[in-house]
Order: sequence, then structure tokens, then C-alpha cells
Amino acid sequence: SGTRYCAACLNTFANDPPVCPSLACRGAKPVRGWSFLLGPNDIFDRRYHVIRMLAVGGAGITYMARELGSDDQAFGPKLAIKVLFAQRDSGPFLRRLANEAQILQDLRHPNIVECRGFVHRVGSEPYLLTLFEGGGALNDHIDRVGPVPPDVA
Repeated sequence: SGTRYCAACLNTFANDPPVCPSLACRGAKPVRGWSFLLGPNDIFDRRYHVIRMLAVGGAGITYMARELGSDDQAFGPKLAIKVLFAQRDSGPFLRRLANEAQILQDLRHPNIVECRGFVHRVGSEPYLLTLFEGGGALNDHIDRVGPVPPDVA
């Protein structure tokens, strides 16, 4: 059950076809099977309760979630989990995500999102875990109020 997706073209589907149903893609089903989009109340990596999907990009998907306690109840602050697509879990995409994690850890500052960890285990998609920071995207802010003055930037 759940919504599957083709990481090559980002087409979504409910069934389990041998090839991507997109006529523009028709990519073969990956050896590990199609990946799943997570929805509200799904559990990610047995540790995180998904609240909602935040964004889909060229390398992966970002979810808002909270940690699960030993009683299976969500607790603590909201988190952002950036998960690489299974077909992008090695090479340059993995290096970029690992570099992002390292840079965030090195730049600890109140105005930079806090890195809570980088997870890369055999058999599962790598992910970057940060605190969720609300407020929207910088581009949206610039569209609303104009360019950011140098002293604010």
C-alpha cells in the first residue's frame, strides 16, 4: 500500500508495475523495488513520525517529522528529514548531502539551521536530519519584501 514513485522521472503510482508507467520514462523497476512517498502518520526509519512532506527536489524528498519515544508517541521539536532518492544514494548526490551535513555541523550559529545528524546505512536511503525552521523560503521572503539589505544578510 502507499504511493510509489519512480526516482528517475518522479512519476507516482499506486500499483507495483515492472516498468515506470510514464510513457516518457518507462524505466525498469529498481532491484530494491520502487520507493514510497511517506504521508502524515507514516513512520520513517522506525524513529520518526512523519507530519507531512515539505518538498520534492531533484535529489530527494524532505519531510517534517518528530522523533518517536519508546512509547511510540511523538515528542520533541519538529524536524526536517532530507531523504535521498534510492537511485541517487551514491556518488555525487551522496557526497553533496554528506558535505551539507558537515558544513551545518561546522557552522553552528543561531541563524543557521541546526544539524541533528546524517545517517547512511546499507540497505536504506541516506538522510540528513535538522531542526525544522518555519518561516518559508528565502525566495518567498524576497518576493514579499524585496532584496535583503547587506546588514541583515
